[in-house]
Amino acid sequence: MDYKFNDLLSKVATNLGVGNGVYDIGSGSSDRYRNIWAVSFKGDATAAYYADLAEKYTVNPDFPIPIGTVMEVSEGKYDSEICETEVSDCVIGVISENPGFIMNEGLENSAIIGLIGTVPVRVVGPVYKKDILISAGGGCLRSAVNDYERNFKVAISFETNETQEEKLIKCFIK
Repeated sequence: MDYKFNDLLSKVATNLGVGNGVYDIGSGSSDRYRNIWAVSFKGDATAAYYADLAEKYTVNPDFPIPIGTVMEVSEGKYDSEICETEVSDCVIGVISENPGFIMNEGLENSAIIGLIGTVPVRVVGPVYKKDILISAGGGCLRSAVNDYERNFKVAISFETNETQEEKLIKCFIK
């Protein structure tokens, strides 16, 4: 059969049960159609609500890990563990609070680790806006103090906070 475009559009519209083949799922006052669940979705994303790209990595499920904790490649049976190493060269990223995009979504016994973008990070010691941050051990970062340490950059601080104790600091992780 040889269909013209308008004939084909009419058949599609009839099959969808709408007049012109276009169905707006996000209009109106109801939130009923604002979320879509599908087995597979192909399309273009033009924006995300949150600011980091994250991936799931396996972790020990017996120990909860707080938001902003620095994670490194595990020496054990899991992919990742809390970074206990000062000036580590094996940092993966930071436990993400609200990732904009999650890779490896179906992985079980895992944590969502922000790989790049803006996230809150556990930081110890004084930190100044634009400081290069490196692993401090204990799942935290600290400001690098020399050029050698800057080679192990994990993040850049967006904030200044001169207190010594641990705090959450908005950072750009790399």
